[in-house]
Amino acid sequence: GQPLSISEKIETINKEFVLPNNDFEIVENVINEPIKIGELRKLNINVLTDINPIESGAHLIYKFKIRSICANSVSLYFNQFVLSENTRVFFYNDSEIYGSYNYLNVIHKSKPVFVSPMMDGDGFIVEINILKEEKSSNLITVSDLIHRPIGNEFMNQQLKKLQEELAADRTDCLVD
Repeated sequence: GQPLSISEKIETINKEFVLPNNDFEIVENVINEPIKIGELRKLNINVLTDINPIESGAHLIYKFKIRSICANSVSLYFNQFVLSENTRVFFYNDSEIYGSYNYLNVIHKSKPVFVSPMMDGDGFIVEINILKEEKSSNLITVSDLIHRPIGNEFMNQQLKKLQEELAADRTDCLVD
């Protein structure tokens, strides 16, 4: 499926959170230390209390934009991701849509957390579609934003380089 606001042509964004730019030090890969690929930025967004929903038929649409100035890609960490059976979560920008995510996508059932996809650009829209009658069964809190000063393309290049290095190390295992 797709977000209700897209199918119903609702362009309203309930709230926008903008995090300022910080200077980043990108650490070179010396002595096998990992490259710093981002910074964790603290947030405290309780979606059901901090965002005013848009009513659409039997649904409530919680829609907000998150931006981190000068980021090449961003992701969100939900430290509480308790969803009712019919709740759907989407992440999107001008070029990509991820979702729908639901209660089956939590990382640990005993501690329901979730990490959004890493999306290119300095921000994206989060949309959560909840049936009005199921609102009280949801608990959704964003605790952190992952700000990446380098893009996914760079990370893909790094991954490819690492894969090539691993493949080269394994050439002694090949049998003719």
